[in-house]
Amino acid sequence: GGYTVMALLGARVDPATVRAVLDGTLPAPAVPEFPDLVGTLRRGYDDERLAEIVADGAGSMADPRVRAGFVIAPALGLLVSPGSLGLVDAPVELRWGDADVVCPPEENALVYLGGSPGASGCSVGRDVGHYDFLADAEDPGGVRRAVAADAVEFFRRTLAAPGATLTEEL
Repeated sequence: GGYTVMALLGARVDPATVRAVLDGTLPAPAVPEFPDLVGTLRRGYDDERLAEIVADGAGSMADPRVRAGFVIAPALGLLVSPGSLGLVDAPVELRWGDADVVCPPEENALVYLGGSPGASGCSVGRDVGHYDFLADAEDPGGVRRAVAADAVEFFRRTLAAPGATLTEEL
């Protein structure tokens, strides 16, 4: 989700970093839903094919139709090229939880926030974890409702044409 939004706005993974993760030089980011991701890739592809995949994945995925992005608890922050983040000048709004151990803010959301000139954002709570943003999780504090309202307001403010009413534009 979050990285995909940033990629559509121009962020790119750093191929040298991805290669270092794949060859074990750097530890792979945790993916609870797929704990053996790197091992599975190494078993499924030879080195030459992995190099091709990395090169392809490091290319630009920017889409000029995407003019703004709302990013929630993003991942892959340490795999992204800092130089590419500096080129993301579209409006980006980020939200994260400080208790996110799956995508720790220091390694993810704050990387995007600090590296993208058009980005702003904030934590939605020190006790909010990664899965608190999912619809099937309990939400007694109303975090999802608040973040959804923030997203709607961000897109209304950012994408509305000057002088247009919200219903005309959206």
